[in-house]
Amino acid sequence: KGAMLWLQQTHKFSEHESALLLAQCIVTARIAQQQETLRQRLPKQDYSSVQASFAELKHQVKSTNTLAELNGTEGLASKHYFAQLTPLVPPWCSFTHRKRRPPPDPFNALLSLGYTLLYSVHHSLIVLEGLQPWLGFYHQPRGTHAALASDLMEPFRHIVERHALNSINEMKQEDFNTGDNGACWIAPKARRKYLATLWKKLHTTVTHQQKSGEYLWQIQHQIQQLILHLRDDKPFIPYGIR
Repeated sequence: KGAMLWLQQTHKFSEHESALLLAQCIVTARIAQQQETLRQRLPKQDYSSVQASFAELKHQVKSTNTLAELNGTEGLASKHYFAQLTPLVPPWCSFTHRKRRPPPDPFNALLSLGYTLLYSVHHSLIVLEGLQPWLGFYHQPRGTHAALASDLMEPFRHIVERHALNSINEMKQEDFNTGDNGACWIAPKARRKYLATLWKKLHTTVTHQQKSGEYLWQIQHQIQQLILHLRDDKPFIPYGIR
């Protein structure tokens, strides 16, 4: 920890090739988790075509030459992913695509709230481990945004998405309200329950790279793996990459 680690972080993330390689790893992990979510949720006959599409997208990630190209590929994957999730969301939600500012429907509201919790967890653990949270290798810093938290949460976003899918099918339209600006928000009681159950989900024990631990531990372990990469140039393997 300390100034030396910050210098290593700044140096590594400012090198285009190094930053691109890290970003490609993170996006590949994100797409792999999207694919696994769909594998678990879609009928087998529908998943076969989805599997081919996501295999092609992961191949495109490897061939990108800039962060802008990579962002475009990730955007295509995300658009395809949420289109496949749409039929799994109750019709009363009127969910058609991912929109965050402001979230216009109940499912988007659950996603935004869940992502906020996940972002906060990453921000706190990044600071605890001694990295600069505002300096990322993929997302660009802006204002007080912790770009590195946005980077490192990518392989864990599926936790929120799966939890939101489970939750929305147990909720009612009365658990949500829409403001004058079109923003959908969750009623206080439903909000507290959703956050409490999501927090409990983060304490679920999972195994990655033959290491078992709660999701919270896996998040911290991924940050520690990044530090080893910065200090000793060891390979960085994000959560979810086998």
